[in-house]
Parts: sequence; structure tokens; C-alpha cells
Amino acid sequence: MPLRCLDAESSSTLSVDLSGEAWEALRFENHQNRSLRFPCCSAGVILKKSSQGLRYFAH
Repeated sequence: MPLRCLDAESSSTLSVDLSGEAWEALRFENHQNRSLRFPCCSAGVILKKSSQGLRYFAH
């Protein structure tokens, strides 16, 4: 379950560091412009939340 992604400027974002509001804003922004990528493979990310509330990034 990846907890880190990169933005368009290659800055890291950790899912566990974001507040609920910041997470929702990032999810909306990424849905609009698809700028978030995985550091391992440069694939685009989808923002998800587990059944226990853990926020994470998925392929």
C-alpha cells in the first residue's frame, strides 16, 4: 500500500501527513489534472482510503 507519490515538480507527498480536508482537495485536483505519479514507475496514481481509514495511493 504506497503512502508516497510525486507531484508535477517531483516533490514528495505522504498520504499520512495530510489532513482530511487536504486529502480531499488533493484527490479533487488529481482527478482534474492527473499530475500525481509514483516514484518507482512514474505511473499515475489514484487516491484511495482503506476500510480502516488509512489514506493511500494506488495504480
